[in-house]
Amino acid sequence: MSTSQTANERGEQRSVDDGSAGEALATDGTDDGGASGCDDLPLDQVFDLLRNQRRRLVLEYLTERERAASTGDLAEHVASFETGKPVGQLTSDERKRAYVGLYQCHLPKMDAMDVIEFNKPRGVVRLAGNAQVVTPYLDFTGTDAVDDELSWSHRYLALSAVGVGTLVPVAVVGSALAATVAFACLVAAFGTCSLVHCREKGAFAD
Repeated sequence: MSTSQTANERGEQRSVDDGSAGEALATDGTDDGGASGCDDLPLDQVFDLLRNQRRRLVLEYLTERERAASTGDLAEHVASFETGKPVGQLTSDERKRAYVGLYQCHLPKMDAMDVIEFNKPRGVVRLAGNAQVVTPYLDFTGTDAVDDELSWSHRYLALSAVGVGTLVPVAVVGSALAATVAFACLVAAFGTCSLVHCREKGAFAD
């Protein structure tokens, strides 16, 4: 009789474990985040987390989907963004590089900060409590804003290189008037570029 009771108890425990696993995979990530939210993540840690592009991509992907995602899906999303290729055109090496970086470094870090819940055995990632502390700052440090600033940095750098490449030869072998004209053109180019940059940032908005 005790043997029969033990077998029944094991069967009940297995049912509970199976049900818990299914619930973990099916539960919406936003439900978990809302249920266990907390606001004690220091601001310096928030910006340290968002400083890395891959971590921003993970947060944006999970926020837009509003549900859990697999580690493989996140790796494909990151690899697609970094290579500029559609997911279907990614090579196995490109997927692997993104996957390893996320699995070994970024996802554990985000999990330790309670920004995501990273279930390694199942390869499932969902937003956690501190996600609501971090995601509002994506508007200021997200990939679009960072990429836009890098683009403008490259433009200024290219303009500086052209200016130096023009002014130095003119100053050495040209006349004073030619050097003055070249310098004025460079100043005008920088001024125009800065004006366009400020317009894009809404500096002249009412």
